[in-house]
Amino acid sequence: MRHNVKVYKVRDGHRTLAAKDKISAKRLTVNLTTLDGGCFGLEIGKFSAKALNGKTIEVICGPAILKHKIAFEGNTYYIETDFGAQTILAIH
Repeated sequence: MRHNVKVYKVRDGHRTLAAKDKISAKRLTVNLTTLDGGCFGLEIGKFSAKALNGKTIEVICGPAILKHKIAFEGNTYYIETDFGAQTILAIH
């Protein structure tokens, strides 16, 4: 199974690639506990996003867990998380 999720650290509007992870219909979690920071951007490949359409994924960072339901629209799927404010937002 390939890495199909890219995790970016977001600081002052700039993104830097921090990690890559795998997600599937059987494994619906992305664990960011080993990364420092509170704001992350996730990029899910379009084929994986299509397979996950309608599924709820969990993004974990330490004790905080954010949940998001994938709403695939035909392209790569972008999610912005802010663990300080406990928000998760899809960007199309």
